Amino acid sequence: MHPTLFHVGDTAIRSYPVLVVLAVGAVMALFWWLALEDGRDIRDVVEGTLVVIVGGMLGSKVFHVLFESEGHELPDGGRASGVIELLQHDPWHWARLFDPGQVYYGAVVGSVGMGLVFLYRREMDRWGAAFDYGAPG
Repeated sequence: MHPTLFHVGDTAIRSYPVLVVLAVGAVMALFWWLALEDGRDIRDVVEGTLVVIVGGMLGSKVFHVLFESEGHELPDGGRASGVIELLQHDPWHWARLFDPGQVYYGAVVGSVGMGLVFLYRREMDRWGAAFDYGAPG
């Protein structure tokens, strides 16, 4: 895979974020279609999808920091020996969601976790239907 698709001026358009945006768009379209067929409120579907997306972004970055911090370049030019050293030198590393460094399994855990919190907070009675929406997505 080519890491850079093309450049717009000095800005590189990277392939991974473009594919993530396309995947999220396809999932939202699928959820919209399923909600219309199922007679669900579209607002719940859109809000739930946005919550799951944010949960995935946070989970992917936090898990990246927790499990792949060893060897990260520090601001002083050295390399981190672990998560504690990385966060001592760069305490907001986990919060820069659009910087490189995410892991897929963290996105899955974050998305599912935030999705469950969303279902619980909305007091939705048919959790199975939400899982039916999420499985193909």
